[in-house]
Amino acid sequence: LQQKIKDRVSQREGQLVEVFAKGQKALQEQNFKKAQEIWAEAKQLLGGDSVELRDWNEKTSSLLMEAFLNQGNEYLAKKDLMRANSFWAEAKALFPETDELQEAADQTAQLIQRANTLCFQAKEAYRNFDLAKAQESLLSCLAIYPELQEAKDLDKAVLAAMAKEGEYRRLRIEGDGYAH
Repeated sequence: LQQKIKDRVSQREGQLVEVFAKGQKALQEQNFKKAQEIWAEAKQLLGGDSVELRDWNEKTSSLLMEAFLNQGNEYLAKKDLMRANSFWAEAKALFPETDELQEAADQTAQLIQRANTLCFQAKEAYRNFDLAKAQESLLSCLAIYPELQEAKDLDKAVLAAMAKEGEYRRLRIEGDGYAH
């Protein structure tokens, strides 16, 4: 009887190790939802509301959270704000009550808002023919969010207008030189 019990415990531990390894592989592949689903399988093996089950949930949740934070922060480091923003939304759906994820999502939203505000200021400056102010706002905007298409398009227009303005000034100076 003792041998049968030992064999069952050993078999269950082997299954848990296998399930854990599958979940870690999914994490390495950045398939967070799959990792969570795989690790949920272990709950059936552990059964009930045991200390072992709570430990398992803490361990796997901790690993998932760390992976989410690392991936989201990687998007932020690359200044890929839209991807980071949608990633935080996905992560918050899986871990709705996590302060760290909420703070990261809030930080990303603030960066997007700041970039949009700077882009708006640049548009206003461009409309008022204040090309230096428009360029300054665009440089700040694109430093925060380099992939903001509206800012990239406006930057091209501002640079073209600045080039035309420079050519106009050059011709005017040359023209003044001939007049004297």
